[in-house]
Amino acid sequence: MALPPHNQRRRAARFPIQDLLTVGLTRENGKRAKGRLRSVSTNGGLLCLACALLPGDYVEIEFSIPTGRVQGLAAMLEPLGHATDGILQAFCFVALGEDDHRRLRRLAELPLTAAISHAAQSLVHA
Repeated sequence: MALPPHNQRRRAARFPIQDLLTVGLTRENGKRAKGRLRSVSTNGGLLCLACALLPGDYVEIEFSIPTGRVQGLAAMLEPLGHATDGILQAFCFVALGEDDHRRLRRLAELPLTAAISHAAQSLVHA
């Protein structure tokens, strides 16, 4: 599935995650990896990973946000640089169920304090 050129894509509202959420990734070869979600939108997000994945790699991605659990298929984009705890790498969703998309859209309706509070609780219970 080809993505439209960057300048033709409409940028979705991004939601920064104050307390980084653990994200489960399953690569095409079945190997699993974990990362931390730094921000998310209805189009994709930004991860902090121990090591970069190849741009164009497809991964199954799974994480919990205040509005529920999100699972989908994502394509990895170019790594953006280094952070103190790993590599920053963006992803875009290429397949996302209607319910998962709705959960992401509903993030905009939550007060920021609720999103931060849920993020902290999900880390304690993970």
